[in-house]
Amino acid sequence: MNGQDQDYMFNKMTSEATDEVASSGWKEASPNAVTLAGFGMLNKLISNRMHTFTRPLWWAAGAIGAAAITYIVNAILGSH
Repeated sequence: MNGQDQDYMFNKMTSEATDEVASSGWKEASPNAVTLAGFGMLNKLISNRMHTFTRPLWWAAGAIGAAAITYIVNAILGSH
């Protein structure tokens, strides 16, 4: 099993647990379903925060990469 299969299984399990908790309420749902639904919500929150954090980093990495390529091309062609 690779990482994507594990992520798919985790997301499917948490989605089913969230649906169970949503349909029956957290008091009537099994403790395992409530716990798994909580972990699913926490996973979504962390994923969203990481995506928000890494988006500017990708922009900065692209800008630095473009500057490095420009510098190398200018050094090879000898233009200043």
